[in-house]
Amino acid sequence: MQDGEERLACDFISYVDYVRSGGKKRLKARAASRRVATKFNWLGSARKRSDPSQTPGPWAGSVVSLHEGVITISVTQDRWDKAKKIILWLQEVMASSEGIKHKTLEHHQGFLVYLVRTYPMLNPYLKGIHLTLDSWRPYQGTDRWKLTSRELQQALMEKEDNPWVIEMEDFAAPKFVKPVPRLQGDVEAVAFSSPQNDLQSEL
Repeated sequence: MQDGEERLACDFISYVDYVRSGGKKRLKARAASRRVATKFNWLGSARKRSDPSQTPGPWAGSVVSLHEGVITISVTQDRWDKAKKIILWLQEVMASSEGIKHKTLEHHQGFLVYLVRTYPMLNPYLKGIHLTLDSWRPYQGTDRWKLTSRELQQALMEKEDNPWVIEMEDFAAPKFVKPVPRLQGDVEAVAFSSPQNDLQSEL
């Protein structure tokens, strides 16, 4: 919706069943929110909505705020503290001779992937976790990256001598997995030693 100055007067975004409106003026933003809500109600699909605010609080895992004309996005302190605990846990268990508990790592992976929605720059450093979780699967190199087509053909030809090629019936995630070579560097890169504000993303 645009005003007479050819600028966006108001807009709305939705996440699952939650709708938030925005605009350069509160009354216009509220009008847009009401229009969207009544339309959804008419269609028989009610949606949650919030009153326009420059400090709306957490939504879809992120906190958007406006300060001196700059819009920033971050996460709640609780989520940030949990992320730091996960990294500290990884630093401890990587040195274990038993390996890393697969189910626990899988659980933490899900949380960190959710955190990446707010801080996309962290995404490349989760690769070590992804590779570690799948390190038990066949057809991988010593670095646990998936074999290329050429490497896979060679591995199948040398099946009896290749420890990374196993039968399909052996496919089952183990209780513990060994960290892949790159996990150490990834964890060190995202060790959260800086205050949260240092990693805020400017929109």
